[in-house]
Amino acid sequence: MNKLSRQKQNQLVLVGVATALVCAAIWYFLVVAQQATLQEVLKQGKETTEKISKAEMVIKQAPQVYETYSTRSNLLHGIEATMATGDTYSWIITTVNQFASPYKDVNIPVFNPATIGDFDLFPKLPYQAATFRVQGTAHYHELGRFLADFENGFPFLMVRKLDITPSKDPERLDFTMDIVALVKP
Repeated sequence: MNKLSRQKQNQLVLVGVATALVCAAIWYFLVVAQQATLQEVLKQGKETTEKISKAEMVIKQAPQVYETYSTRSNLLHGIEATMATGDTYSWIITTVNQFASPYKDVNIPVFNPATIGDFDLFPKLPYQAATFRVQGTAHYHELGRFLADFENGFPFLMVRKLDITPSKDPERLDFTMDIVALVKP
């Protein structure tokens, strides 16, 4: 390099620096950008693989889900078959009296006609609610057993506003309650 003139040496250094800058620019603008794109493609590929594996699991569970759906659908149809339709007043009298017959100390003589409206406890159910006010007398323990068995025996009936007062008979209680029945319109 000693034999080169000063101008040639400066030009050679300038060419070396320019080459280094061009190489750095190529690395930064092409290689780094391609690596970022490659990382994004790998990330999308991993996400797609996870989605596919989840979809395959759902497909494998389809027969079990269908069986559960069929079982619960049949159960719902069975329950709906016992729900009130048509004359709800005679239905509630018949249903409660038949259910209360084994409970000898539970007497329910008063059934007020139903108030039918929308069922406000759960939103968007395809049923209406018929609210019946009933009055009766019972022994304390017998009333408790009756109410527990009644609500457990009829999943579409609910006891609300239970009011218990002492009866004229010291061994009995007077009660008034609302029975809310789901009605299939």
